[in-house]
Amino acid sequence: MNSDLEGTIDFLAHADLATGLNLRGLGYLPGSEELDERELDEETREWLLSVGDEERERRRRQARLLAGALWHASIVLIDQLFEDIGTLRALPEVTASDIAGTLVLSGLPPFYAGRYGVGFAQAFLAATVEQLKGLASGWEPPACIAQELVVNCLIDQVEVSEDLYDLDLEPGWQGTVRDALLEDTDADVLFDPGADGIEQSRPSSSVRGPLAPKDTTHPTGPRAPSRPTARARFPTKREAPIRPC
Repeated sequence: MNSDLEGTIDFLAHADLATGLNLRGLGYLPGSEELDERELDEETREWLLSVGDEERERRRRQARLLAGALWHASIVLIDQLFEDIGTLRALPEVTASDIAGTLVLSGLPPFYAGRYGVGFAQAFLAATVEQLKGLASGWEPPACIAQELVVNCLIDQVEVSEDLYDLDLEPGWQGTVRDALLEDTDADVLFDPGADGIEQSRPSSSVRGPLAPKDTTHPTGPRAPSRPTARARFPTKREAPIRPC
C-alpha cells in the first residue's frame, strides 16, 4: 500500500459493510465446513479440499479486500456523480467536450456524449443508487443497460483506488468482478460505434435510446411502461434493444 496514504482507508473493514456480496464469487475458496455436497461435482469438491489453509486464508483476504474496494468505490462513484450534476447545472449548454471533463459521465459511451445533460445525469445517479444498494442488501444482476454501465463505472473507480492506494488485488480481478456482478455484457457494444445496431448518424441532443431515462409521457423503448412511475427510470433490456430508438 502507498506509504503516504496507508491507514487512511481500511478496505478490509469496508468489506464488513458489503454484506450483499458473496466472497466465493470474488475468489474465496471455501473450506470443507462451508461446502454443500449438492452444490459441486466430486472433482471440484476434491480440488477445493486439497487447497491448504494458508492459501485459503490468502484467497479469503484477497476477496475481502476486493469487496472493500468495491464498497469504497460505490461511495466515491455516487459522490462524483453529484459533482458531475453540479458541474453540468452551471453550464449554459452541455457539449460532448464538457462531458469529457466530468468525473463519471466521461466513462460512459462517448458516442452518446451529446445526450448526457443534467436530466440524464440525474437519472443515471438514480440508476446507480438503485443498483449499488445491492452491495449491502443482496446483489442483483443489472436489469438494464444503464445499470450494466454502473458496474463498469464501479470497476473503473476500483482501478483508481488500486493505483492510488497501491492495493494488492488479485491479478485479473476485473474479470472476477464482471463474472460475479453481471449476467450479460450487452452494454459493451455501446462503446463500439461500428457494431451492428448502433446508429451511425450524429446523435441528436435529445436523450433517447438505450441509455435514456424513461417516463410515461415519452417512452423511449419500443414498449411503453405498463404502469405509471413516479420517477424517471432506465428501460429494461426487454423494453429497449441495444440501439438508439
